[in-house]
Amino acid sequence: MPRISGQGQNRFTTERKERDFGYAISHNLQVHKNLCLKWGASWPYFYFDAYAGCGVNHKVIIEGEPLVGSPQVFLNEADSAGVNHHFAYLCDKDPAAIIERRKFSTT
Repeated sequence: MPRISGQGQNRFTTERKERDFGYAISHNLQVHKNLCLKWGASWPYFYFDAYAGCGVNHKVIIEGEPLVGSPQVFLNEADSAGVNHHFAYLCDKDPAAIIERRKFSTT
């Protein structure tokens, strides 16, 4: 398995990790949303990612598109779940990854 940015990645393992992470985040967002509805609250959702990277891996291409990382998977799932009141804290030890991530930020 090739190492990209210090991580072992290939088309099969990373695609599965991305999909499984999406399922887990989607489920958790639905639980959060249902609790807010049950209690009539508008609590924010807090997402912390200690190894966020830049959010897009241009070196792993799946079906003609670069692999999206956990920050983008979270944002996509939050949008799909209708959880708009959230805070995403994204960290990475590589300053270049943080600068790259800022290019994709909408806020």
